[in-house]
Amino acid sequence: MSSLPRWNRVSPKKSEMEDNAVRFENVSKRFRIYHEKHHSLKENVLTMFRDRRRWEDFWALRGVDLEIPKGQMLGIIGENGSGKSTCLKLLAKILRPNTGAVMVNGSLSALIELGAGFQPDFTGRENVYLNGSILGFSRSEINDRFDEIVAFAELEKFIDTPVKNYSSGMYMRLGFSIAIHVDPDILLIDEILAVGDEAFQQKCLERIRHFRKAGKTIVFVSHALGSVEALCDRAILLTKGKLTADGQPAHTIAEYRRRLGTETGTQILVPELAPCQEKLKESFPDVDGLLAGVDEKMAGIKEVMAWLERRVSEPMSIENARERIVEMEKTMSAAQGQGAVRDQALGDLGRKLELLESRVHTFLSDASPLLSRSFGTNQIEFLDVDFLDGNGTPGKRFRSGDSLTVRVKYRVNEAVEDPIFGISFRDQRGSVVFGTNTVIDRVGSLDTGTMGTLEIKIPRLALLGGLFFVTLAAHSADNTVQYHRMENYYKIQVEPRREYDGAIDMECNWRVIAGEVTSEQ
Repeated sequence: MSSLPRWNRVSPKKSEMEDNAVRFENVSKRFRIYHEKHHSLKENVLTMFRDRRRWEDFWALRGVDLEIPKGQMLGIIGENGSGKSTCLKLLAKILRPNTGAVMVNGSLSALIELGAGFQPDFTGRENVYLNGSILGFSRSEINDRFDEIVAFAELEKFIDTPVKNYSSGMYMRLGFSIAIHVDPDILLIDEILAVGDEAFQQKCLERIRHFRKAGKTIVFVSHALGSVEALCDRAILLTKGKLTADGQPAHTIAEYRRRLGTETGTQILVPELAPCQEKLKESFPDVDGLLAGVDEKMAGIKEVMAWLERRVSEPMSIENARERIVEMEKTMSAAQGQGAVRDQALGDLGRKLELLESRVHTFLSDASPLLSRSFGTNQIEFLDVDFLDGNGTPGKRFRSGDSLTVRVKYRVNEAVEDPIFGISFRDQRGSVVFGTNTVIDRVGSLDTGTMGTLEIKIPRLALLGGLFFVTLAAHSADNTVQYHRMENYYKIQVEPRREYDGAIDMECNWRVIAGEVTSEQ
């Protein structure tokens, strides 16, 4: 946590920095990782020239070029060790780059290590003055801010208690409160929005929004992708020290999820098949007696297939899905080997199993699990959601080309001005295949009342087959406040009309004209 005066690592041209708050030019940062520890100066001296392999270089950042305009809130995301915190420490002048230049235009405050510099035996009051002086406040300036700092941290009763007796939440709240009462041009935030309980977190978010409205520049590092998408104007993705994506938060987050699923081999959501295998064995207790009761066995097969189709639309995490399919196929093959009638009876089952195997392979190879989350201020609250087909029947399975109505019951807990409602569909890879809201569709001003029903009618569902995750949102007109966001909260299964290729269902009219084409044709 630090408050720093105006500074520049390199003096850039005025025209290059007048519109930017931050600029990285080919920035790289190296750390040295030692393989053995020496406990004395003598050991260090004796081994200095003898063995240079006792360490290796780790590049936390590699050739990063970045510009952050004034007034923008930038999110930085990526896996642990990707270089996110290193970026902030370079900005805060805690570290210096090995190559390139970091330029900052304006005063800066960093929320990186809350409570750094606190003395455990000092009271909260004494630490406010101590920490404030570290941040560059005079005693009179701390006096002016003291009551507000304590009130924001909600520590009025404990301010004269030694901080060593504070809980971790109280400790972090006091550190956060001191830091945010600086008035910088640029604010650096590193994974600190989990401070305190939910109510206090909302206060932190509101203070950050206050900084945004005041035209401050904010650089926000977080693993909370929902917060990045809701708060930031722009997001970048760091992968092993390199900048690999830069753009709208939703697009950058989708790219992060795609890379994460591909590179880590994350376990995929697939249907549970073990009960199905048991049902198949129950249908074939005596292979030799199969011919005697073909009709009864077919009834059992149809029951199994109905169960299969229900389960494939309701995925859950399992292990060894491929092995279970192989066992099912062996069971089927043993029965098929007994005669032509059995082949005919089991033919439909074979085709269904091939389709199921293809779907499971798609889940295992391409999909990545999407987290379902519900969050927001609850000023508007979604109560119930139904997905209706063309006949008004609720369900979770639909067909390409058919109509779909999403009916949402809501309650307004606190009146808001000009709320925006939105909906989006993501595929199993986490990519948004379609998204819209009441502004994009020019719905106009909405009279929500205190309670009501929102209907989104889709005359023709143009999605091809697959499992899709639906997000519903109600937010402010400037998209800075999420009243209620149900992210990837609902799932629908779409069956294709025909064996089309790709992701969407488009009507195509074919025409073949033999011979020479005239303008009249």
